[in-house]
Amino acid sequence: MPAPWVGRSGDDRPAVRKTSRLPSHAFVVRPDPAAARSRTQTQRGSALASTLAFAFCGLAFGLRSGFWLLGAGFFGGGAALLAHITLYFRNASVFASETKFGMTTTLGRVRSRERSQLARVVLSRVSYGAGLGAGRPEMYFVGRTGKVLMLVKGSGWVPEQLAILWRHLGVVPEGSFTRATTLDEVSRIVPVAWARRNAGVVAVLVMFAFVFGLTAFLAHLGIHVNR
Repeated sequence: MPAPWVGRSGDDRPAVRKTSRLPSHAFVVRPDPAAARSRTQTQRGSALASTLAFAFCGLAFGLRSGFWLLGAGFFGGGAALLAHITLYFRNASVFASETKFGMTTTLGRVRSRERSQLARVVLSRVSYGAGLGAGRPEMYFVGRTGKVLMLVKGSGWVPEQLAILWRHLGVVPEGSFTRATTLDEVSRIVPVAWARRNAGVVAVLVMFAFVFGLTAFLAHLGIHVNR
């Protein structure tokens, strides 16, 4: 799963604390692999897109180069997928202690906030387009001024465990993971950055830039090899 992200909350709040240890006596909720099928489908789609990008770049320079890059795409995409899934279920979590709440990222970094900053929690299942399953669960932790303090993205959260977490935080979450929605709909409830609202356009631009750059590099390399 690209990894979980914490949004900026404004200059009037202390910066998010990043450590490698959870607060003592924290209640911790971790994703369950058995409940994360849609997330796995999403990441398979991302890996397939990367594989096709490598393959098409290679085939543009001949059959020999095409086979080399096709293999690199399959092995690279598959390895990245397996590594991300393994790290996600090993490290990702959401927690609450007496004074703090926060998350651990896929890479195991702990990011925490003061509980006094939290005003509400919004749950949603965001669909980013056809072929990516039923959408990805997202949890928005919103501060008292309306800014997003923390955004947790990824599947596998068990409702019963989350219910205990909400009781620890003293909040009643808005929304749910049951109905797929779009980022445009979510942006009417919580602030969503322009890049996220136009994720499809950004992804296409990045992919074209990557393919163009790799094509130019291979062309330059081929010219020097032929010399």
